[in-house]
Amino acid sequence: KFAEISAEDFVEKILKKELHARQWVMGETHRFGKNHRGNKNFPHTSKGKNDIYIVAVKSLNAKHSAISSTEIRAGISEGRIAEAVKMLGHPYLIVSPRISGVKKGTQLGFPTLNFARLPSNKVLPPSGIYAAELEHGKHKWRGALYFGDCPTFGNRDVHFEFHAFNYTDHEPEQGTRACLWVHAMVRPDKIFKSGEELVEQIKKDIIIIKNFFNRRRSNASYKRKNAGNRPEVR
Repeated sequence: KFAEISAEDFVEKILKKELHARQWVMGETHRFGKNHRGNKNFPHTSKGKNDIYIVAVKSLNAKHSAISSTEIRAGISEGRIAEAVKMLGHPYLIVSPRISGVKKGTQLGFPTLNFARLPSNKVLPPSGIYAAELEHGKHKWRGALYFGDCPTFGNRDVHFEFHAFNYTDHEPEQGTRACLWVHAMVRPDKIFKSGEELVEQIKKDIIIIKNFFNRRRSNASYKRKNAGNRPEVR
């Protein structure tokens, strides 16, 4: 129904009357309204009745293709999280309420906080292990994030599990929403022959994730150290 709105009505009824817009920043190739009739030149071709100033922004490119929401969604859903993060300019954010778990992580020696799977309209990565951060209030923890249904132990409901490298006493309570910032995929999910085999793999995953964050910290320190040596940009 919304897609049937004409370009004229979109500008007049949505942008002007509902949003009280004076200026609109859009991608240079963006189209809007029924049959994609509206574009960056629309106000100039509509006899001046729509007095909104439109700024058309050129696309940014990565690897010879334009950065777009389509490319970002594809990167996330296909597990190319690091690529999607570069296009986004920040880690991928998942906000989810904490739920109760079965304490399997604690039994294996890696206690986790469990979070609910989100509705299907949220773009989610494939099942697997990720380098991630948990943020709640003023506190943030680095750690390993698992997404899946725990196939090694008989398939549970699909959910998130976060194992922090150093918890404090400020972790989110059950039912409380928290932020999961996903940085990169470590490996896809798989079925292990035993709990012992899974434990050995988790140890390897944690080393990989810790090294990932250590490299990021080293790179950030190097950039700060050399910031004063850069030539002035005019």
